[in-house]
Amino acid sequence: AIKNPLSIQNFILILTLTVILQKIHNYNDNGYNGKSTKDGARVIEVDVTEISESIQHFAIWCVRSFGQNTNRRQYTNAIKYKDRLNITCDDYSTKLSEWIDDYIEEY
Repeated sequence: AIKNPLSIQNFILILTLTVILQKIHNYNDNGYNGKSTKDGARVIEVDVTEISESIQHFAIWCVRSFGQNTNRRQYTNAIKYKDRLNITCDDYSTKLSEWIDDYIEEY
C-alpha cells in the first residue's frame, strides 16, 4: 500500500493552491499595482474557478500517465476503466517539475 496517497480531488486542490501562491508571489516580485482597500490592505484578484478548471486537464493527464488502472469493467462493446491516482505527497514535492515538463512536451 502507498503511504500518504493523494486523492484526485486533493491533488487538484494542491495544484490550485500552488498556482494561487505563485500568482501572489509574482504580484509581490513585480511590484504591486493592484487595488487597495480604504485601510491600505492589498487586494489581489484571483479567479479560483478559472485556475481549477485549467488545472483539471493537467491533473487528469497526471492520473492517466502516473496513476494505476483498477476495476476494469466490461460494457457493451467497450471497456470502461476506473483510474486511481497512485502518487504520494513526496512524489508531488519531488516530481512535479518533471511532470510539468513532460506535459508541456506532449501538448
